[in-house]
Amino acid sequence: MADLVLEEEDFDEEPMFQKASHEGDGAAMVAKEADKETAGDSKGIEVEPAASGGLPKDVPDADGKPSAKAVLCGDSGVGKTSLLVRFAQGHFASSRATIGVDLQTQLVEVPGGQRLKLQVWDTAGQEQFQSLTSSYFRRAHAVILVYDVNNPSSFRSLGRWMAEVDRLAPVEVCKVVVGAKSDAGAASAVTVEEAEAFAAKHGAMCERCSARDATNVKELFERVAVKIVRSGFEPDGKARQASENRVSLGGGKASRPPKKGGCC
Repeated sequence: MADLVLEEEDFDEEPMFQKASHEGDGAAMVAKEADKETAGDSKGIEVEPAASGGLPKDVPDADGKPSAKAVLCGDSGVGKTSLLVRFAQGHFASSRATIGVDLQTQLVEVPGGQRLKLQVWDTAGQEQFQSLTSSYFRRAHAVILVYDVNNPSSFRSLGRWMAEVDRLAPVEVCKVVVGAKSDAGAASAVTVEEAEAFAAKHGAMCERCSARDATNVKELFERVAVKIVRSGFEPDGKARQASENRVSLGGGKASRPPKKGGCC
């Protein structure tokens, strides 16, 4: 299989899509087993020091499988880490808060019987980490904007997060609006209709899921992987030319696609 190579004309950073490993790269800081009520406060939180590098690099790809990057963003405490742990590790974790960024990788089946290595970056929602979080949008294939269906404030904040995605992410990035903690049922403070309207306005997919009971979590990330592939990423390892500051991975130069809504 040929190397996956991203040709970036407008970025100063090195290409994302390389199968070579990058020693010293990794998540900036991770808080382990910290109560979410203490998120943003370093007291009682075990922190691993930042590794050099800054922007996300490829995880070593010894098995030769193509990889793509998705970024979770949203306010602190909305359930981003719980969704990722449920997806990658298969269990519910309610007592882990992220400081800086964390990374989980999972193989996902995509059309054609192939498997895509989905690298999911879990970012902190605290204000002091917003610049770090936003920097990860620049070279992402997908950005998953998470809000708590029981917290209208976290939903209103999506406008700010979406503005950063639109400003920094490649034009073809797959955007997904996700209502977490959907196990609340009828008690949900943010209606499906509100979320659908917001997602459609920004050309994003719209989903609801629950890490607690695993509802729609696996399916969410599978749909994200499929959308990444269909947007031009080819899992056969071919590269395509970058165009207008966007990530391009197919065969040949592609034009800017019109934005389309893809909700629920």
